[in-house]
Amino acid sequence: MKKILLIILIVLFQNTFAQSDFFHFDQIKVNESLEIENKHNSTEYFPKYTISISKDYFPNATDYELAQPKVYNRPENIDFIPVQVEYFYTNKDSIVRLIVYNWDTKSKASHLRDFLKQENDESERFDEYNKEYDSIAKRISKYIGEPEKNQGKIEKKNEEGYGESYSRRILWKTEKCNVELILIWAERKGILGTYRIRTKIYWNKKNNWLQQ
Repeated sequence: MKKILLIILIVLFQNTFAQSDFFHFDQIKVNESLEIENKHNSTEYFPKYTISISKDYFPNATDYELAQPKVYNRPENIDFIPVQVEYFYTNKDSIVRLIVYNWDTKSKASHLRDFLKQENDESERFDEYNKEYDSIAKRISKYIGEPEKNQGKIEKKNEEGYGESYSRRILWKTEKCNVELILIWAERKGILGTYRIRTKIYWNKKNNWLQQ
């Protein structure tokens, strides 16, 4: 009896990631997103526009007919800037195919004056963004293991007419899912800059864990 119980526990461990208190690494049905976000006291957000994504953004995008994602805003006091979470799922079976976590002040701004204020505020916080990026990377590695080496270095570009931009990217590849962590820091002359950290979690198409 003890041996059977041990085997069951091993199987469960192999098929389920240890869940963090922030990210969700196991594939779910979209209705479960509400339960997850309720634990964070999130509020559902209803965009007034259609959200569509390309294959560059999500490698499996063209393989699925994705519905309008479920979008939630988590309370501002959880992280150093607001976090918005998007659950992209397929219409036919309600399976979530991609979860996106956005640290981006623009997701909260509703007026031009808010954008302009945030532009000024965020342009002074480069070190804070990098520190938060490193913290998020450690948090992810704690639950799904270390990524391949030599990733996450700061890359600098200087685009003529636009100014300097910096980016960082780490990709974790596991048996079940891939996790991307991206930082974009771009000061744009004469237009609004982009200051964002984004985490994307998506599941390997060949292994549909909810249907096994």
